[in-house]
Amino acid sequence: RAVTGVDIAPVAVVAAQEAITRSRVQNARVLEADLLAPPDELQGAFDFAFDCQTYQCLRQVSIVAAGAAVAGVLRLGGTLLLLTGNADEPEERGPVRLTRRELEDGLVPAGLELVSCDPFFFDETEAYRVQAEERGLARPPRGWRSLWVRVR
Repeated sequence: RAVTGVDIAPVAVVAAQEAITRSRVQNARVLEADLLAPPDELQGAFDFAFDCQTYQCLRQVSIVAAGAAVAGVLRLGGTLLLLTGNADEPEERGPVRLTRRELEDGLVPAGLELVSCDPFFFDETEAYRVQAEERGLARPPRGWRSLWVRVR
């Protein structure tokens, strides 16, 4: 199986390509693309997609287009693992906070069916560590970890 990464930012694509080269992974590639206007090669191309904080940004442009974008890369029956911000996070600190209802309202009309949706805390990254120190916070932000299947 192959792994494909997608980012709209050229600097992120270059960094990912360099990481792939350093790791000597043979079955990975990175594409520079706008998921709101994806190239044909991404349409229905994947059995599995992992999205960490992309959908919540895309939906700020258009909820309908964001749902279509993440659903559109999956084959029928494909699975999406989605990590987003959680509206139960009391601090306005990023990532964008969404309710479970907002997730469902944006993704179900796009042809995705919710399998599970559970709260969790994001891993402690350098950015979250600095943010926690500056604001006196004890942990990284709360998120939603949800699993979806494309049903249409």
